[in-house]
Amino acid sequence: MVYNRYNRRHILLALDYYDEEINRGVAEYARRVGWILNDIIGHDGRIPSQWNGDGVIAILNRAKGPLVKFVSHTRVPVVDMVDEVPEIKVARVLADNPAIGCTGAEYLLSCGFEHLAFFQLGDAQVERERRDGFRRAVQAADKHFYHLDFSSVSRDSDRMLDPTPWLAAELGRLPTPLGVMAQYDRNAQYVIQAAEMASLIVPQEVAAIGVDNDMISCEMGLLPLTSVDRRRHEHGFEAAALLDRLISGEKPPRGPILIAPGPVVVRQSTNIFAVDDSHLVRAIRFIAEHFREPLSVDEVVTASGATRRQLYDIFEQKLGRAIKSEILRYRLNEARRLLTTTDAKLFTIARRSGFRDEYHLSRMFKAETGLSPGQIRSNARNRRLS
Repeated sequence: MVYNRYNRRHILLALDYYDEEINRGVAEYARRVGWILNDIIGHDGRIPSQWNGDGVIAILNRAKGPLVKFVSHTRVPVVDMVDEVPEIKVARVLADNPAIGCTGAEYLLSCGFEHLAFFQLGDAQVERERRDGFRRAVQAADKHFYHLDFSSVSRDSDRMLDPTPWLAAELGRLPTPLGVMAQYDRNAQYVIQAAEMASLIVPQEVAAIGVDNDMISCEMGLLPLTSVDRRRHEHGFEAAALLDRLISGEKPPRGPILIAPGPVVVRQSTNIFAVDDSHLVRAIRFIAEHFREPLSVDEVVTASGATRRQLYDIFEQKLGRAIKSEILRYRLNEARRLLTTTDAKLFTIARRSGFRDEYHLSRMFKAETGLSPGQIRSNARNRRLS
């Protein structure tokens, strides 16, 4: 349908909390179809008394809040982006929380962690679902799961408690190296602070991973935080697209539409391989710090403190791959991250990820993945728009 200024739809953003990436996704869809968005609630918290629009995109996070009352009585289609007030029967587009928890666990497992914990700050459904997805993945891999449940500590308090001292004591009692996931990036920063309080080194003894890939939360803590990108932009875009279909007369889906998580964006808080072999730890750490530079196998061997034959055998026994393959793995992961999260030119990406030039990068990508860098970037863009 082509919209003009006489039949533009008026949409209300009724959000209990503000999420910039979700808003961007809604705004992108609105621009495409010519919607007029009203986000006054996000600015002063009040529902416009004279609003008479076509649909509502909501984040209903408080069961007794004014938004719930408003949505309960409105006669226009509504799409909710969380499931914290399930008694309100509206269409929903939700993050696939169990899959998010599973993604975090699988990443930590791929780093070699035998001991993995989920830090639960509160008792919202989103936390329970991510915890359960995390736990299932850990147990399916026959590894050790620990539940760091601060919600049971703070449940009876009438004020916000600082979880750091409690968490530091709990971390001090668990075996290391330990991989810890939290519901959100800001909660994962508590893990890093608590590890420091407990005199545990991050990431060598405690590694932390959050969710959202929020640049402020990930980059402004004690050290850069690894995070599961949960595709918040796509979340907002899909919620808007569903609302548009409902306004046009389509029946609501029988269940929620789920937004699958994106990739894990790796930063310093997990940038280590969790193994008990000191030569391998030193080798992996050296590769992680220097893969962007011209790097030879001999340099890795020297940094490890082992002989060449010893290190070759350790890599094959512990990782199932050669030293050179591990260097390439780091370079390809970094190149993939830059391809899918930036608009940098291929030559720049090649240099930033340790390849001689864009031709070498393209050849290695094709050999390892069957895809060209251009196809990887295009696929990522299509997922954001799908």
